[in-house]
Amino acid sequence: MITEFDITFRNPQFEILFLIIPLIFFLHFYFIIHVKRRALKFGNFNAMKRVYTDTTITKNLTTLFFILLLTSLLIVSLIDPSVWYKAPVTNSDYYIVLDSGASMNARDMDPDRFMAAKKTSTEIVNNIKNSKIGFISFSGTILQNEPLTDDKSLVLNAIQDSKIENTGTDIGLALVSAIQGFTVFNSSKTIILLSDGQETAGTSLSNAITQSKEKHIKIITIGVGTKEGGKFLDVPDAQGVLSHLDEESLMAISKATESTYLNLKKDYNITTFMAKLNEDNKAGYVEYNMRNSTLLAILVVLFIFWLLDNTRFRIFP
Repeated sequence: MITEFDITFRNPQFEILFLIIPLIFFLHFYFIIHVKRRALKFGNFNAMKRVYTDTTITKNLTTLFFILLLTSLLIVSLIDPSVWYKAPVTNSDYYIVLDSGASMNARDMDPDRFMAAKKTSTEIVNNIKNSKIGFISFSGTILQNEPLTDDKSLVLNAIQDSKIENTGTDIGLALVSAIQGFTVFNSSKTIILLSDGQETAGTSLSNAITQSKEKHIKIITIGVGTKEGGKFLDVPDAQGVLSHLDEESLMAISKATESTYLNLKKDYNITTFMAKLNEDNKAGYVEYNMRNSTLLAILVVLFIFWLLDNTRFRIFP
């Protein structure tokens, strides 16, 4: 569930390294006890008494503290955490993701699913103001990938040039590609997926949804087609075969990211859609990546340790 405040990790596999912390703690005191036993067995007690002070133990504990602190900070930098918090934002970035698989040839929309989706994509781009927009068309592979840009003409031309490819449908791959295309931290991020929901192969959809939730990216899904289905009139190998709109899959995607599903034929209206889009994106999740701060903290701790090692340990009892 998306909350007002969240922490995510780019490399959670490194969390296991925190097991080093108790190991260091154990070895530190093991070596102290081991050295003490050797000293008791072989030491010159008169000489030891003249040079021994309590600062030996104090220095060991302080050293242990800094070693544990530095080790923890190094592990945190490897995990690469980001803090997310909800705040008003002035920027909104969008990716239009257009299904160009064979099933989009079906004629249960006017004139067909694909042309209806292209028209809607163009309409949405023309109505988005003061935002960066990217565009992806896909079938079994990524067919077009126009990066986020302020130049609407590039996106409109990419939509116009998009064509059907009879190579299956990989919705997961398209969503992951769009997610990776977002780079600005302090903006709201939205993917608008236009599809009939018919996925035939490829990247795990659950993986794409997980990445979207981790990066607080909303996925609005627009269902193109009808539950009754339409025929593949332009695909010779599929003459007479009906393709049905899979609303359940599209609803699941939007629901998982706490966003909206619309049926293009029944629910979509550009005025209502844009009003909802603008309202939802007044606030967004701002990301603060902690890697640089963690590395800076490591340098500060190293400097403090060096300073104490050359002053306090020698001056104070």
